Amino acid sequence: MTVIWTRPRTRERAAERGPFDILASQFGPDVARATKDEHGRWRTVTWAEVGRQKRARQRRQLERRRCVAGTEIRPIYVWVFHCPGVAGFAYYGWWVYLIGRDYSYGKYLERDARLMDRLMDLFPLGNRTLYGWDISIDTWKRRFARKYCCRDANGRPRKHAGRIQGKAIVWASFYSGHVAEIIRKQERHGNTRNSSQVPAEAAARPGLVPDVRAHGEGGLR
Repeated sequence: MTVIWTRPRTRERAAERGPFDILASQFGPDVARATKDEHGRWRTVTWAEVGRQKRARQRRQLERRRCVAGTEIRPIYVWVFHCPGVAGFAYYGWWVYLIGRDYSYGKYLERDARLMDRLMDLFPLGNRTLYGWDISIDTWKRRFARKYCCRDANGRPRKHAGRIQGKAIVWASFYSGHVAEIIRKQERHGNTRNSSQVPAEAAARPGLVPDVRAHGEGGLR
């Protein structure tokens, strides 16, 4: 088929008249492209079809990239701690990191709005409004450290640099060695060291489903 006419998307282009603009009156405003085959029959493509084709193409490209690099789903820690600062001021304050076996990310984590919003959704320590959360990220980190405070076998808080610290396990998908998506948090059910729970999302996704016993709370560093 040969493309005979394509509707311009911008107002400036639409204001310009071309040799095939007379064809626009034959088609509705939702028609993006018109083609004619060797038998003279018209075939139109709507903007909705163009969008579906684009999304399908993006999904195929993403799947190809995942097949090449591989996608792994495994548990990691969300770690919130207080840094007293270097020389009293550099890096001072509360920090949130994603840590696991051979993985650590936190220096620019707060700038990643997608991951931070997902963490605040999984661990809601404030109220979400029409304009976002009613607490700041710094307030969320302080509340997280208190609610998910690390404790020893006797129940005493394990402190970092003299302040309490908080940890919780989440399941995340990794792509090319980096967290692509935080799937869900690991619910607490007594002793999580011997937990063998695997999220249902992990079993349904492509990639490697990890052995939880190999990545349990005692196995993460």
